[in-house]
Amino acid sequence: MMFGYLCEMVATIPSGIAIQVTKNELDVAPAAPTVKKEPCLTSGALTQSQEKSAADSRAALLSTTDKHLTTP
Repeated sequence: MMFGYLCEMVATIPSGIAIQVTKNELDVAPAAPTVKKEPCLTSGALTQSQEKSAADSRAALLSTTDKHLTTP
């Protein structure tokens, strides 16, 4: 695994929280990709990606309820 790819994966880990909170189902192998992602080629781009992922997750958590989070 290339180091840049690993850095990008780590930077976007928080986006998984937003996906889990906002989606009712998770397709781990969709037929067509739902998100087109440009690779992060600089450390600044990685930082922006991480900050966006964290902000999206924070917003998702602030906009949900306990009742929604405990829905099976």
